[in-house]
Amino acid sequence: KGMGIPEALYVPNLIGYVRLALLGYAAWVELSPGAFLATLLCSFILDLVDGPIARALAQTSRLGELLDVLADNAGRSLAWLRCIALRPAWAPFGVFIIALEWVTFLSTQLHSRGRHWKTARLPGPPLLT
Repeated sequence: KGMGIPEALYVPNLIGYVRLALLGYAAWVELSPGAFLATLLCSFILDLVDGPIARALAQTSRLGELLDVLADNAGRSLAWLRCIALRPAWAPFGVFIIALEWVTFLSTQLHSRGRHWKTARLPGPPLLT
């Protein structure tokens, strides 16, 4: 798997690092609305290709799964924060959504215990697991 390349240097993981760097840039540099959206869009477009590339190159990894979900959540959080900055009245709803996404991320990652988070299930009622 990965042809002897260290997992941290798998191509999909490099894409994950680029996504996080783009989001960090968008968060810390005061960008015009158009540049902000373009930066966010670049991260979301890269999200469309990292999974297929991982499977095509046989470079799937736990690190890649984490990077992907971290970048997804960070991108959506950043979008909500920008909305809140433009429309402060949206703050209660936006903060609720951001918190809900991060709590969901933490609970799925902690619950998965090394298995892929999409397939890890608890026994119990289907609406609660």
